[in-house]
Amino acid sequence: MNEALLDELKNTGHWHHRVDLGNGVFTADENQPNPEIKWKLLEPHIPKDLTDCSVLDIGCNSGYLSVQMKKRGAKRVVSVDNYDDAIKQTKFLAKWFEVDLEVVKSEAHLYSLTTEEKFDYILFLGLFYHLKYGVIVLDRLSEMTNKRLYFQSASVGEKILEYEPVKNYNKDEQEKIINSKEFPKLYFIEKEYKNGPGNWWLPNDSAMISLLRSSGQKIIARPSKEFFVCEPIHKFGSFTTSEKLIFPRYGKLDYWALWGQELKK
Repeated sequence: MNEALLDELKNTGHWHHRVDLGNGVFTADENQPNPEIKWKLLEPHIPKDLTDCSVLDIGCNSGYLSVQMKKRGAKRVVSVDNYDDAIKQTKFLAKWFEVDLEVVKSEAHLYSLTTEEKFDYILFLGLFYHLKYGVIVLDRLSEMTNKRLYFQSASVGEKILEYEPVKNYNKDEQEKIINSKEFPKLYFIEKEYKNGPGNWWLPNDSAMISLLRSSGQKIIARPSKEFFVCEPIHKFGSFTTSEKLIFPRYGKLDYWALWGQELKK
């Protein structure tokens, strides 16, 4: 065991992940989640050889998944988190497992909206419901994905494979449909959720599916209820997120002119 690194471990703050360092040494007690569980869900959907590939792990937490991607041969892994302890822990695991990670301290909204980079594989796991403007981040990450986006979020309700859409929703005529459990919904958590003040939204199952589709992603696998493996549709072409923020359904079209034409019919 590397005694110097074990001494460094004492100064890495509170660990939300219980990582096995070998020889009976763990980064946290048994009450903390084991990130290896997430890795086992994702592993069958990640190429065994990531040579020459780039990876973004946004909201990397301890960096455990970043380490696993690097161990698969990824040329470059960028690990992003906004918390000092997460940055310390990611750097610690990189040293412990002897891999090279680019560790960036940045908030998810800021990072995704200011970088011009694209990545072959993006991990967006366990972060969406912590973001007040998570849909913007999802849209931007979708644009930044070359090959696959891995998405996971806490959610509410049962797993719903699909719902029956209506072309034009009217609150009075379709209120029953809108209020049904199948209809896509984001629940705003104004107070704490599970003692976590950093939680903002809880999507239901249909919302997660719809949000991924509307961001430009095609779901190709679903390892569990809350985990999605996606590939970009690239249906938005060269539109930027700032352009889509105006009227995302219409891209660069003049929405008001379009609506005016509809009213004249």
